[in-house]
Amino acid sequence: MRSVGFKAGTFGEPEGGMQKLLSGTMTLLPGTLLLFATQHVRSAWVAGALAAALVIVGLIELSRRFRPD
Repeated sequence: MRSVGFKAGTFGEPEGGMQKLLSGTMTLLPGTLLLFATQHVRSAWVAGALAAALVIVGLIELSRRFRPD
């Protein structure tokens, strides 16, 4: 019986699984910081601008993820 093994850090993906995971984490970081900042600002205009930036960044990331290779 042959054992099936995976490379460390690839999560079962053929190649580059860890890079995909890290890139996903790095793209979520700015959005998390923006969300945190919107909770701690006094001006509604600044909070609105940060929330709009968060939505724009999210839409860009979604379009990148679902773009056919």
